[in-house]
Amino acid sequence: YYKEFYWSNRGSHDVSQNVSSHVPSLHNIDLSRERIEWIRSYFAEISSVIDFGAGDCAAAYTFSTEYGIKNVSIFEKSVRSAEIAKTMGMNYYDQVDNAPMVDLVFSAHSIEHVSDLKSSFQLIVSKVKDGGCIFFETPNIADLETFKAMPHTPHTYMLSIDSIKQLASAFACELIATDTTGPKWQRAY
Repeated sequence: YYKEFYWSNRGSHDVSQNVSSHVPSLHNIDLSRERIEWIRSYFAEISSVIDFGAGDCAAAYTFSTEYGIKNVSIFEKSVRSAEIAKTMGMNYYDQVDNAPMVDLVFSAHSIEHVSDLKSSFQLIVSKVKDGGCIFFETPNIADLETFKAMPHTPHTYMLSIDSIKQLASAFACELIATDTTGPKWQRAY
């Protein structure tokens, strides 16, 4: 499914992207600002980033244009993301192992879609410089209403805070902070 349909047609079923445009949506840029400010409250020294599962590349765009980070790489399997990255003149990779080592791997609503969580996490960890940081935002399923409102994309994993703690422990990562409500969810449980 991922290889044959999802990554080739992501723009046609991901309602958060500007399907007819080769630039990030304003909505996603706003969300990326909120996420980046949250990250910077814990980890301010960022000079290189991989936007993992970049979608319409809004976070990469925001890191580059608003925070002045020049070494921003995009990892995403979709053809549309490759086109946006090219339009913006950014480094694009369709394989994480080809991407450079960075201070921060940024992943918003992507890790839950991978086919092998442990292998993907190991690969992500291998791309972070010593003292670097990994940011994950995953769906917060606080109630049935939230669940029904989620885009209908395949979620291989539903990660809880305990799942993140277990991954951090298994890969010798220090868990710096967690938050159980996202920028636009406005619901804690």
